[in-house]
Amino acid sequence: EPLVSWHSFDGSLALDALWESNGWATYVSDAQMVEYAKMIAREEGISTLPASASSLAAISKYVKLHKDKESSYVAVLTAGNPRFFKREDKKRG
Repeated sequence: EPLVSWHSFDGSLALDALWESNGWATYVSDAQMVEYAKMIAREEGISTLPASASSLAAISKYVKLHKDKESSYVAVLTAGNPRFFKREDKKRG
């Protein structure tokens, strides 16, 4: 589940972990989540829900912002659902 606000499920625990680890967080829009989920499906053949794809969108934003292309990053992708894309395509078609 993406961290929508500090009122979210386990939001305070997530914020505590961010502060304690000197971590970083950012906003990812619904449109960006869908865009990255479709890109992951197209480029890697992995079906994931948009909320899960937000981790990769955030990493991409971090790398662009900090211009750190030398480090390694990990995005955890969960919640595969191939039907999501079929419904999206039908809505637009």
